[in-house]
Amino acid sequence: MKQYISTHTSAGAIGLFLFLFISTGCASMAERHHPDYANYKGTFRTLLILPPQFQIMDEMADQKILYNGDLSRTAGELSLEAVVDHLTGKDYRTRVLPPETAAADEIQQITALFATVNRSIQLHTYGSQPFPFQKQSFEYAVGNIENLLRKNNADAMVLVTGKETLSSFYPRVWISVALIEPKGEIVWYCVQGANEILQLGDIKDMAMLVKKTLQNFPSGTQ
Repeated sequence: MKQYISTHTSAGAIGLFLFLFISTGCASMAERHHPDYANYKGTFRTLLILPPQFQIMDEMADQKILYNGDLSRTAGELSLEAVVDHLTGKDYRTRVLPPETAAADEIQQITALFATVNRSIQLHTYGSQPFPFQKQSFEYAVGNIENLLRKNNADAMVLVTGKETLSSFYPRVWISVALIEPKGEIVWYCVQGANEILQLGDIKDMAMLVKKTLQNFPSGTQ
């Protein structure tokens, strides 16, 4: 299913700046840490993973942008598989939120808030409107998640989102991953892009980008 969406010049400029930054920098440059990050390392063993949110867009010859619903769903499924596989390899136990639970209002509020927070992080700590304080003292939150973690026997939550624009003019792709502690603070965050054509609807390309993004994710035994 494809739908037309409107585009905004400033958002495109921000995306271009962000893409160039994260696709040419090393993994450590793309990370952000909460001021108390060192105290959190090694304290989480079981991670609750919410269904990833992805947008796959098709840019037409006339430069109109179409949302590709089928590919977006596929990218979400493949990213979940890749994230679980990678985190398991880092000595974590993982719990995936069931689809029926993911539709609950509480979860929808968390994912909607993270979408807003994610944009702010990209814009103000990577992008064209930097806030020096936010970059030096990385403090972002999505609201208290203690009850959600308790219900799912988990210690922390992982949120994943991404976007790919399939274009013959300028293809671009990025993925963001955040580690959230019980009170809702983002403890670890990373965004990565690619300076090559990738297909997030393909498991090999998705796994490669997820691996790059989670390269420095703290291990469960640190």
